[in-house]
Amino acid sequence: MCELHVRALTVGAAALMLLGPSLARAASPYEVGDNGSEQLGRAGAWVARASTALAVVENPAALATQRAGVDVGMNLALKRSCFTRLKAIGDTTDDGFAPGASYPRVCDDGAALPVGYAALTFPVGERSAIGFALAGPSGVPNARWPSFVDGRPAPQRYLALESTALFAQPTIGLAHRVLPALSVGASFAWGVAWVKSSAATAALPTAGQRPADNDVKSTIEATDAFVPSGTFGALANLGPLLDVGVAYKLSAPIDARGDARTEVNAFAPRARDGDTSRVVYGDTSRADCGQAGGSACGAGGNARVTIPMPMELKVGARFHLPRARDAAPGRVRDPIADDVFDLELDLEWTQSSVIDATRVRFPSDRGLGTIPVAGTAGVIPPVADVPRDYRDVLGVRMGGEVSVVPRRLSLRVGGSYETRADRDATQNVDVLAGARVGVAAGATLRLVTGDAAARASAGPRTLDVSVGIAQVHVLGREASGGPGIGAFTGVPCASGDASAGVCADGTAAHRTPWATNLGAMTAVVHLLHVGLGATF
Repeated sequence: MCELHVRALTVGAAALMLLGPSLARAASPYEVGDNGSEQLGRAGAWVARASTALAVVENPAALATQRAGVDVGMNLALKRSCFTRLKAIGDTTDDGFAPGASYPRVCDDGAALPVGYAALTFPVGERSAIGFALAGPSGVPNARWPSFVDGRPAPQRYLALESTALFAQPTIGLAHRVLPALSVGASFAWGVAWVKSSAATAALPTAGQRPADNDVKSTIEATDAFVPSGTFGALANLGPLLDVGVAYKLSAPIDARGDARTEVNAFAPRARDGDTSRVVYGDTSRADCGQAGGSACGAGGNARVTIPMPMELKVGARFHLPRARDAAPGRVRDPIADDVFDLELDLEWTQSSVIDATRVRFPSDRGLGTIPVAGTAGVIPPVADVPRDYRDVLGVRMGGEVSVVPRRLSLRVGGSYETRADRDATQNVDVLAGARVGVAAGATLRLVTGDAAARASAGPRTLDVSVGIAQVHVLGREASGGPGIGAFTGVPCASGDASAGVCADGTAAHRTPWATNLGAMTAVVHLLHVGLGATF
């Protein structure tokens, strides 16, 4: 098989390594931080407090304890993620580095992308409430890694180049107070996911290949217009000093359709210097796949991407000291006015073990790919799954708040820890799946206290401006040997045919026999949330 043919077999696959950022919540490996300035400033210890309209997303039972209100705001995440790749023993790529050597350190320098949210709630009778929200998960929706470093193709290119992942969730919820001190609630979300990402592939897994000749850039866009999920919650007042909250979420997997664009010669010296005249482009959204005379791509939608979404369970206990000694649980909670301080501890479990892989499939005929690639004689592989093999994640969050000026100003702090989801063999730069430690702080300034509003005929009962800041460190992890994630390749195996997707040496088909994800990974995320809340 000629090099031109086998080179084409791999394109379009590796870009799918990045599908996943910003697609879940809290202790999930896909998300960092929490929606809402109040939540963020408490490091997410909020399931038992749940005192704003965003409770419809986190613990819908708490809607039954609130006045009619609205909460709007913006989340901004700044990520610094870096990777020092170690060249695997047995890696025969001719790139100027010897097996066992370290490549130059590379970092994600993607621009911050603000993400807004809005939620509202209003009572229905004396014991029920309904809520609405439009919010996406809190995360890092944008990443950009270099294509070249010191004049050579960047060492992380097989894992990631660029990505943008957006996930909007229109949500509706209902809560009911079944007992004076017990509320239950449920919410349903209609998620819409869109992802664009790119990475490199290696055409041949044989010895002596030069990346400038052997590597191809591929980009994919995929959309799922309906990702249903549900959240169920309960909130109990166990006397005047203690609240207990529980929230459980489950979600259907993301099942997205999209297309791939390919760039042959994208890592050649000419392309590095800005001359793209020799780059050959392909596009599976076009009937001819980007090369005249064909019709194999039909009406597009040739890539199918499936991402499992984990279940989540949160349990929180909140101790609070009421300002009035004779205070008793009531229908409406207003912690800034009613409490001197509070302290909450939340425990979380996320079933991340269901995320065994990001499944990526292209059309095939009897196991062989059928989508040609412009500028080559080959086709895109029918299976381009990205292994994850995550473990369940356990998280602990503690946060508290002090009303330093009653009905006017409150200050909050918090901290969190989440266990590691990924393993050395499947570590990747595309998802922040390592163990995490976070610290947070925030404040709320109440501009309208409620007293003046009660005497007026119009205007909000209360009006709050809140800010939250947090820093989340992904604890460094390093894989120095053993199995790992190989680069996608243009032939199933270095020699011979694959049987059941596995080569004779035990490696996965369409993968290099050497790992490309070995080395040290570190990351830190800075989060800023600003919000405006009002009750009526």
